[in-house]
Amino acid sequence: MNNFVSITDFRNNIFDYSDFIAKNNEIFVERNNKTVFKVVPVYDDNLIKAKKLYELFTNRKRILTTKEDKKLIKATKMFRNKKEIDYFTSLGD
Repeated sequence: MNNFVSITDFRNNIFDYSDFIAKNNEIFVERNNKTVFKVVPVYDDNLIKAKKLYELFTNRKRILTTKEDKKLIKATKMFRNKKEIDYFTSLGD
């Protein structure tokens, strides 16, 4: 399957595309030859979430805005104690 699909094709074959997306692929949906939105898989695995959060903390190359700071602070509340933080930090090595 092509990663760029028309909105009509997406609507008519949504179940086929949902299976494709579930296999860790993404689809760009177009309307009038312009990309309207991107469909990506949902990550429910806590390990994947933790790795992404770790990447946010370690690979920041720009100053965060206030909204982004609040999101990061809220995200860090998922860690319960120092031992858990150390564990997830070690995953990045």
